[in-house]
Amino acid sequence: MLWKSIVVPVFIIGGFSALLGCSTVQSNETKVNNPEASQTANIPSTEIIWKESPLFESENLSFIGVENHLGFTYDESELMRFYPGKVQKYAWHFWGNEEELNGKLMIKAIHKETNKEVTLLKDLGLMGPNSGADRHVPSSMSLPDSGMWKLDVFIGGDLYGSVIVNVYER
Repeated sequence: MLWKSIVVPVFIIGGFSALLGCSTVQSNETKVNNPEASQTANIPSTEIIWKESPLFESENLSFIGVENHLGFTYDESELMRFYPGKVQKYAWHFWGNEEELNGKLMIKAIHKETNKEVTLLKDLGLMGPNSGADRHVPSSMSLPDSGMWKLDVFIGGDLYGSVIVNVYER
């Protein structure tokens, strides 16, 4: 009888906690799928791990991002680094299936310290395979301020992933 007095309350509390967790996840998904809303509202900037995304290689090109998912051509050289206001050419590459890579590309960025948001790219059509990726698109990007930036990548209005970059001071 004693075990029932312990197990039943634990089961009820655990079930209630699971329901609360599900409603939180559902709420975040709604925000992610609406790129016109604040793109980073689903994850407060204080909860983001502000570490520059890793470099990886595909077919002898260097990328920054998430290997086998998304990234853009980049290396640690002075030529490729981000500097405030400097327009630079980068080629975005995406790995995935036809359904998730169907739609226009939009990239929004948020600054770590100021929470300033800027739209880097909007309404770009993805091109075919390139350098081992399933889709790619050339682009020019510039970030206005030094510091860490989170680049949220949307394809067809859905959040596809994020890349964190450092903008160096001149």
